[in-house]
Amino acid sequence: MFIDKSKRVRAGEYRFDIKSFLKESYTSVKKKFDIDIRNGRDILQLLDDNKAFNYYTEALLSPFSRTDDRIVLRSMLENTKSTLLWESSRNVISPYEKLSFPLIPIFYPRLISKELVTFVSTDNPEPIVPILKGSFRRFGSTVDVPAPASADMSVGPTVGIPGSYNILLPADASTANRGDILAAAGVAAGTAHVERNLEIIDVTDGTDVVTVNKTATVDGNFYFQVTYSSGNVDIITGMADYLNGKLILNSINGFTTSVNIQAQVSVEENNVTTRLTPQISKIRVPVRDRQLEMDYTYQLLQDAKSLYNIDVEEWILDLAAMQIANDIDNEILGELYGATTNANLVPVSHTLTFSKNIPAPGTSNFALGPMDWDRNIMRTIDKVSGAISNDSKLGLAKIIVCNDIDSYIFSSFHDYYVDEDAEGVTAVGYVPAGTKTSKLEIFHSPNVPQNKILVMYKPTGPKAEQKTVYYFAMHTPGLIHPNPKGNKPTLSLLTRYGTSLIQPSGLGRIDLV
Repeated sequence: MFIDKSKRVRAGEYRFDIKSFLKESYTSVKKKFDIDIRNGRDILQLLDDNKAFNYYTEALLSPFSRTDDRIVLRSMLENTKSTLLWESSRNVISPYEKLSFPLIPIFYPRLISKELVTFVSTDNPEPIVPILKGSFRRFGSTVDVPAPASADMSVGPTVGIPGSYNILLPADASTANRGDILAAAGVAAGTAHVERNLEIIDVTDGTDVVTVNKTATVDGNFYFQVTYSSGNVDIITGMADYLNGKLILNSINGFTTSVNIQAQVSVEENNVTTRLTPQISKIRVPVRDRQLEMDYTYQLLQDAKSLYNIDVEEWILDLAAMQIANDIDNEILGELYGATTNANLVPVSHTLTFSKNIPAPGTSNFALGPMDWDRNIMRTIDKVSGAISNDSKLGLAKIIVCNDIDSYIFSSFHDYYVDEDAEGVTAVGYVPAGTKTSKLEIFHSPNVPQNKILVMYKPTGPKAEQKTVYYFAMHTPGLIHPNPKGNKPTLSLLTRYGTSLIQPSGLGRIDLV
């Protein structure tokens, strides 16, 4: 009924027989519903009949096995259907307008950029991407820290953490810098108490510093002896008043002049807790248009078919799909690479270099061949990927994009394989420290600048939009409209889509030198 499974394709592959694809999709609908898609009036009947159109949609999607691809393609076909019905005021659709439908599955696999970014199909001329973000604000601070934060945010204010806090002896909280822990933490008396992990780190006689690491008893009492390099022996006694945040310490023999402590204010009263404030950023992605005009003559159509057996429909679809994909890929790749050159968008730590030149004998310890040298790029990729993960808090970057000429570097990997079903797509599998196998996806295209390797993060899963780096919303891949002009008519090809760079910190670059 549908196209034979032997002709199935995956994203990135587009070399299937367009002529057979068209013929079989037309024939299947003709047999099932007696609707001839080649006829303008019949195709209107197809668009009005949901069962027939769904059947036709399945025929067009039959080369695709990936669920995500089928969902996106189905949405684009529905958008095209709605647009044609809305624009049709003549109760007839041109034989060339009907090509807008098969153009979608022919165009879609050629688009490399959809594999690199968050790609969706939208029926909204101005889709909004809601990005939920949060920020932390510590007690007493006016600075917001983006969430998730690398620092510890779930503890109360601290004194001497990290490091230590010096208290002069005798300490009784009656004198500044002498035992009022809550005041040292910037917390008002009576609003919180001190945790029972208060610790004396070291003591000093003004000359010698002795590490002691002493904690109080359950009741908060301190009693320990210390011997200085001078031979003087001192005894430190005191008590920690956890409830009121006070520390009383005394030197029995008078040799100890001060102590360094670490303490933490309790969050139990909920008065000094770090606050997390969620925010929804509404990012608008306005849809814009691209348009091409194609000139042709009726004589050309007749001569091509009768004299040379050239199918003009096949030629139009092939050329249109190629050009649309090429133009959009150029635009998106240009914006991604451009962002990596802007230090205000992408941190400089996300850009490293890798030498394509093998060190000359005698200049280094490297004595192996070119393929072994090329494998060293994996370390550079891991460094960039790690920097992206550290700065963006999104995750490790596993998408690699390079020029066709530069892709030879990856063929040196022992675990490198080429997916024969994916044009322009290769994959490198490797096992990092641990037991879970990971994978780099490598894409190469002539649209990529030579000697520039893009490293980027791409989210997956049901909440991918929340971690998206670059958003690509396709409305209509290509609406074909005839514009007759005497004996030299034209075909207008309209493409509608929107893009937005949302989190540039998910990008990195490797320069080949």
